[in-house]
Amino acid sequence: MHTEDGITRLQMENQLAVPGDGRRYPTKMNCFNHNNAAAVGICKHCNKAICHACLTDTGDGLACTDTCLDAVIALNALIDRSRNTAPVTNANAYLSPAFVGVMGVIFIAVGLASSRISPLPVAMCIAFVAYSCFSFYRVHKWVSAANSRSPIRDVRNPSDG
Repeated sequence: MHTEDGITRLQMENQLAVPGDGRRYPTKMNCFNHNNAAAVGICKHCNKAICHACLTDTGDGLACTDTCLDAVIALNALIDRSRNTAPVTNANAYLSPAFVGVMGVIFIAVGLASSRISPLPVAMCIAFVAYSCFSFYRVHKWVSAANSRSPIRDVRNPSDG
């Protein structure tokens, strides 16, 4: 059944009308390679919509062709290498909050060692120690999240995972 502008009812159901615009926009994507097949995902490398027949699931992203599969595996390996640097970064992440905390202790020591207690060193001590505690909390949360991530496996060699 056609409407006055030649668009079938099914085509209209798969489109979104924007008020005041008068135009209709598609609400469903079709596969880049198979125009009649509904897309179920997007290739992680080239960002093309792909159907079940075209996709290869890498476990951490979809690929549409062998070329894209190699690129997705390389991208996943890059992300994995980045995650593997986390232990080195994690060890150094606590240094900054520790330094700030030590500076807070130095401020209070200077304030107590002077002949009269000034509010500035006490205020600086409170600010530095509070920031140090907050930073320790954030770093600990970040390190815990980084350590809980699972490694990325290579779909072409499942025995490595």
